[in-house]
Amino acid sequence: MRKTRLAHPSLGLLLVASVFLPMPVRAGVGVNPTSLSFGSVTVNTLSSAASVVVTNNSGQTVSILQVLSSLPEFIVLSPAMPITLGAHGSASFQVMFQPDAALTFNGSIILNTSRKGGSSQTISVSGTGTPAAFSASQPQLGANPSSAIFGSVAMGNSNSQTINLTNSGTAAVSISQANVSGAGFSITGMPTLPMTINPGYSTTFNAVFAPTTTGGVTGSVSLLSNAPNSPLTIALSGTGVAVTNLLSANPTSLSFNNVNDASSSTLNVTLTNTGNSNVTISSVTVSGAGFSATGVAGTTLTPSQTATLRVTFAPTAAGAVSGNVSVVSNATNSPSIALSGTGVQLSSHTVGLTWTASTSTDVVGYNIYRGTTTGGPYSILDSAAVAADAYTDSTVQSGLTYFYVVRSVDGTRTESANSTEVSATIQ
Repeated sequence: MRKTRLAHPSLGLLLVASVFLPMPVRAGVGVNPTSLSFGSVTVNTLSSAASVVVTNNSGQTVSILQVLSSLPEFIVLSPAMPITLGAHGSASFQVMFQPDAALTFNGSIILNTSRKGGSSQTISVSGTGTPAAFSASQPQLGANPSSAIFGSVAMGNSNSQTINLTNSGTAAVSISQANVSGAGFSITGMPTLPMTINPGYSTTFNAVFAPTTTGGVTGSVSLLSNAPNSPLTIALSGTGVAVTNLLSANPTSLSFNNVNDASSSTLNVTLTNTGNSNVTISSVTVSGAGFSATGVAGTTLTPSQTATLRVTFAPTAAGAVSGNVSVVSNATNSPSIALSGTGVQLSSHTVGLTWTASTSTDVVGYNIYRGTTTGGPYSILDSAAVAADAYTDSTVQSGLTYFYVVRSVDGTRTESANSTEVSATIQ
């Protein structure tokens, strides 16, 4: 291996030009694309960046130790080394071309990895330097982004990314063909071919991934044109995953505690689509006297979307009641929510209270307090002070003992200390 240190004229970088003999490619680590053609680029002009995707197809962690260029005209823009790829992980870096002479350059980009015994991947790169005098009327086709990574897409679904095509040259670009490779990849929205993009103008199309099988897939869109960099290749990658229809409920049980007969209480449950495909809730079924549910029947949830299930308890009799809400959907784990509550029959009893009126001329009324434990805590029964020296409590329930105190109130709303506590047991 021979190395020569060169000072790059445009970027001010100290680059190392090396001639390497590429090592055999080992299974498990792949690059896409495996070759890059920059076409014709004006001498001392930096080309647009081309992306390279590195994929670890093995089940073990692999590190990219170095990304080297065999010629200084091909410039590698990569993250800090080393780059660690987990099992089936991927990363990308970019390559640019800046010719310093009107020549054709053929070189390599070499990736050295940490796989057992050491291994490397080689990407062929080429480009031609063109004198400025001859490039004044050339078309130049570019794509943004220059690659499309779709990530994980569930079977039966699709993911679309918009690609912008731009003519940065000074002559019209004529695109004659658009070829797509790779299982599950397609394009939509492409204008009828052949098509023309005038200098300074652009157009768009969509690259689509609809996986036909589970696992990682790579492909490309190849555009044939009259531009010097024809064919322009846009790398595609994605992973097909099995469909999961999952629905979770929070909380998974509801306790309504005590609810008076002839009244009701409502509590909410949040339903969340935790799978990767749409979940449709067709209906809910409710068991248990006095329980009902509304709010979600006929709802379709996209992944991560939520809906609110409203459950109401309106007891029809006194006593403890249990029940259940079952959500009917296309999810494989449609949830059920356990329900419980107690109906409380209102008592027809009342408690009559009287006290000795205060002789102070500052007193304007009395506040009556009630508790269920001797010594308190107490809660006030009326929002306004009672002017008389008697009060009737009609909100008592059978089977309970109540404790009462009275406080006088003056014109400044200041209360006195508690009166002597009295109690009443309701049969």
